[in-house]
Amino acid sequence: MARDISSTTIAEDAEIDRHDLVGEMEIHPAMFHKWSALMVEAQEERDHWKTKRDLLYADYDAAIRAEPEEYGIDRVTETAIKTYITAQDEYQRLQKKRLTAERKINAYTAAVRTMEHRKRMLEKMADIWLAGYYSENMTARSRSTQRSANEETGRRVRQSLNNSNRTLRRRRK
Repeated sequence: MARDISSTTIAEDAEIDRHDLVGEMEIHPAMFHKWSALMVEAQEERDHWKTKRDLLYADYDAAIRAEPEEYGIDRVTETAIKTYITAQDEYQRLQKKRLTAERKINAYTAAVRTMEHRKRMLEKMADIWLAGYYSENMTARSRSTQRSANEETGRRVRQSLNNSNRTLRRRRK
């Protein structure tokens, strides 16, 4: 039976049960969709508040230009108009709502990135499962040997990158 992900947090959704990779792979598209849909909703909310804020600005702008003395503006300049409008409580309220929606977008963007990372981890975990990493036959000694080989490969890659960087620095000089 599929688990209910409708009210889970990103931290809960990021977890992977290595003993149920098939189940994790089956539920992953729904998790990815959930966080992507929430991001789209937050973007729509931000756009809604931005539009309302911009319309309010345009209304004030037109009214001030038509009758500046009504708003206590002696000389009509862009700076004077902008200063007056952005100081209004209604404008600040709409700006605050837009910024709150922007923060939601940032959080959901991070969640979507987490889901992309989760997908890559599922692929890697499936690869090592297929290679027999989790099998009973893989002894601690063979894991240690594999770990040593991985460390040696990593050392060689780092050394190769360092040599490449030195070569690039020499060429730049």
